[in-house]
Amino acid sequence: MIYVLTVHWENDNWVEIQLKYLNKFIKESHKKFSFLNIPTRKHDKDFDYVSHENIKRHASKLNILADLACFDSEDGDDILIFLDGDAFPVANIMPMIREKLSSVPLVAVQRKENLGDKQPHPCFCVTTVKFWTEIKGDWNPGGCHWEDNNGKSVTDLGGKILKVLHDRSIPWEPMLRTNKRNPHPLHYGIYGDLVYHHGAGFRNPATRTDLNIANRKMVRTYLYKILAKVLPHQINKKYFRPMNEVVEKNKKMSLVIYQYLLEDPQFYNYFLEKDKDCQISLAKSMIDKLKIIL
Repeated sequence: MIYVLTVHWENDNWVEIQLKYLNKFIKESHKKFSFLNIPTRKHDKDFDYVSHENIKRHASKLNILADLACFDSEDGDDILIFLDGDAFPVANIMPMIREKLSSVPLVAVQRKENLGDKQPHPCFCVTTVKFWTEIKGDWNPGGCHWEDNNGKSVTDLGGKILKVLHDRSIPWEPMLRTNKRNPHPLHYGIYGDLVYHHGAGFRNPATRTDLNIANRKMVRTYLYKILAKVLPHQINKKYFRPMNEVVEKNKKMSLVIYQYLLEDPQFYNYFLEKDKDCQISLAKSMIDKLKIIL
């Protein structure tokens, strides 16, 4: 059995999109388990298990779904697919999954483009019930830190898994970004030519990569620091924080690309420079809108 474990939060913008691509590219028998913390219950029927419990921590929800799948499973070789709500396959992923799991116990996106992140990322991660149980799988950061490209100590979801893999010398297969076109350095990623991750589909579109870019705007950063001495923190943050301009651009960009992927079911080919396989007129319209934003 294949278990797809996913979380949707605050809006249902991605539910039907994700289901469409899952059903298109996973032809084998599978079950879908999900936390649907969204305003509607109309999608419940499309999943084999649904929880609406208002748990805030993303890692906790993924861990619960994995525990339920492991309990439901009758075979240690059953496959667990962790998938962010705004992520989905854009090609047949099962041949790759079966090939890779025959030699390593875990395959996952590794977002090196996020200032050198090292950990397996839950936007797409595949393993088996047996391995997840053996390592007592846990998506929490777990106190595992690494240096990013700026020499700063950071941690994130997947840190605890990275530590287990490192401490036990267990090999794993990173899936890297394969975009040929990159409207944003982190969002709108295609991994291994197989999986799309929109990024920030359920939260404010501000990343460590964006912060790195914003901090290069020296005048605005200097002004923000000076005003911090005389203005209340919330007012300074709302009106003068260097990230504000970047976040607003990201929001507009996200909406434009979201509309594009709704209109072109092969939208992902644009990011891979396979123009003959996407509706190029729609892509050009998207590009024109992005030029205005940028």
